[in-house]
Amino acid sequence: MPQLVSFVDALRDNSKLQLLKMVGGDNHGAVEIHLKLRAPMPLIEVLLQMKDVSQVNALNGHDQGGQEPVLNVRLAKSSLPV
Repeated sequence: MPQLVSFVDALRDNSKLQLLKMVGGDNHGAVEIHLKLRAPMPLIEVLLQMKDVSQVNALNGHDQGGQEPVLNVRLAKSSLPV
């Protein structure tokens, strides 16, 4: 759990990101964190280089109508309590 808290704190501290939603406890023990990009940056590359990030995907249909892109970030199971 401390790894997840540290990851979320790092996201919140980044002025170029907005934390939208956290969803946890799926069948695979992963936690999903939905982010909004506030400023241009290679976000997927930045997130993939962060500790405990296993996957980053753009969510379909959320980047239309002038809205900023929304990404789905999946953390590795090791970030969750055993």
